[in-house]
Formats: sequence, structure tokens, C-alpha cells
Amino acid sequence: MNKFTDITCYIHNVSPIKKSGTTKYFNYVIQTKSDVRNGVCFAVDKRETLDSLAQQHSPVKIHKYSLSNKFGRKDIVINKNTLITPTTLDFKYQDLDDVTSIASLSQVTAGQLVKIKGHVAHLSPTRTVLLDAGPVKKQEAFINDPSGYIKLVLWGSHADSVSEGSTHLFDKVRVKLAHQEKYLNTPKNEDECKISSVANFTESLQPVENISTVKDLTGKILGVTNLNKYHCCCSCNKNVTIKGNLAFCNNCSMTMKLNCCKLQCTLKLYIQETSNPHNRVRVSVYNDVFSKVLGICNLLAASTDEEIIENILDLELVKVSYDAQSNKVIDIDQVKI
Repeated sequence: MNKFTDITCYIHNVSPIKKSGTTKYFNYVIQTKSDVRNGVCFAVDKRETLDSLAQQHSPVKIHKYSLSNKFGRKDIVINKNTLITPTTLDFKYQDLDDVTSIASLSQVTAGQLVKIKGHVAHLSPTRTVLLDAGPVKKQEAFINDPSGYIKLVLWGSHADSVSEGSTHLFDKVRVKLAHQEKYLNTPKNEDECKISSVANFTESLQPVENISTVKDLTGKILGVTNLNKYHCCCSCNKNVTIKGNLAFCNNCSMTMKLNCCKLQCTLKLYIQETSNPHNRVRVSVYNDVFSKVLGICNLLAASTDEEIIENILDLELVKVSYDAQSNKVIDIDQVKI
């Protein structure tokens, strides 16, 4: 017996057959009455049928499917035992290329690409963040329309592509979910997203109430506390228990060689603002920014705690961008005197 309720929906965007190792599969999107969801099918002989149903905008019922949480969302998985039969629905086929309103994003599943028109109500300065693939430009904005407002993160070449007060069509931005709150993100494949200027809205816009809490501070590092190094699982990035040359992950039950684990480092800085010496803040530095701190100090993560602390305190002046609510450092640079 299928443990999930049958899904009644329309099929969209059936992809070509893909291959991962020896496994063949294809992707698709389903439109239900309440939302839009991703799907993957490992029964490649069903592709022709699903593609035909998508082309004909035919309503279907999906029976004996499963769910996957691999990408942090509940994707619909179709296999050889899944039954797909025609049905009738009380809602209409929707072209997913239609422009989506901000309010309707509440019914869009995280991970979906959407087309949305928005007025840039607030724009933060562009920053460079250090990712595993290298330094990347990042800019945060809040966009609004007559139905609501939402945060938009512009990455790479899309940073500095809009101006505050302008209105744009954002074609293929990804819906993301963090801390139970949705926001929009330009996709990793930058060419996939197109941003173009369009006419302003004629209706009144929803006011933006949640402006960015990012602050900049230039000052001297007075002290360092809570320097912490730990190894994390190469699969799930959780802390591991080390026994000799082996590491054990209590989260995903994986055993691995210690040299396969990523060394993560965190610390806290106590900084005095140069322009206002009475203003002193304690901020937390996490993994990616910590790597940048080491780079500024010409050190490696394997350096001793004493070497790291001594070199940080030797920095004459730094410019820090941090979240004033969490005190998490977003970016740091050395200021040359």
C-alpha cells in the first residue's frame, strides 16, 4: 500500500535523460492545486509518457511514489512501480513561465526557479565573500510589489546590476528557505538568470519593513576569544569523533579517514571602532571568513593557536562587515595604513 496520498497534478518541464554513475534518471516539475514541486524519475521508460502529458497539459494522478529530502525539500520520486493515470481536476494548468507575484511565493516550493517583477526598495553594498570555489561578489536587496516584499541575494555578475528605486524583471531566480523564511537567490549558473529593466508598477507597493541589519566597522582588534578548531564529516559536515587516524560521524554513521575530514575553525573578535573609540563590539568569525583571516595573516589552518592569535592581534586596522542581530562577521579586510 502506498504510504502517501495520491497526487493530482499537471506535469511540467520534463528534462532529457541524465546519468549519474550507472544510474539513469530525468527531472520534472509538478503543479498541484496549492504549490509547485520538483520531481525525479528513475524509470526512464516513463519519460516519453510524462513528456507527452506535459506537452498536452493533461491532468494526472500519481500513485505509489516516494519522497526524497536530499536537497532539503520533499521531491516527488517516480520509479517502475509508480502508476500515472489520467484524471480530472478543479484547477487550471498554469504556465510556469508566467510572472509570479511575491505573495504567491508562499505556495512555491524551495528550489524552484521563478520569474518575478520587483521594485528594488533597498540595496546593500556589494561585498566579496570567500567560498570553496574562491572569492565571489554578493549583494543583498529587498524587492517589493503590490502584494508583498522579499529579500533577494545577487551573486557574481548579477551584483551591481540593479539600482535602488528601479524596477526589474528577474527571470529565473531561485526560491530559497532559511530559518523558516523564504528569500530569492540568483542561481549558481549565472547565465540561467536574466535581469532586465521594466516599467514601474502603477499600483501602490507593499512597504518593506525588514531592512538589512548588516553594519560596517573600521577599527583595531583588541582581543581574541573562543578560538575553536574541529573536524567535520566529509558527507554531512557535522562534528566527528576522532580515534587515531579514523573519524566517526554520529549524525550519518559514516566512518572515514581523518585526512578526508574538513578542518573547521571559529573564533570571536573584540574590536574598537576607530572613529568612535567608545564603540566596542564582539563579533563571531565562522569557517569561510576564518579562512580569509588566515589568508590576511599569511597562515594555514594547521597553524598553532598561539600563532593565529598573535598574528591577528598584530593587524593594525581592519574593516569588518557584520550582522548587527547575530554579530556574525560577513566579511573582513585589512586596512593598509
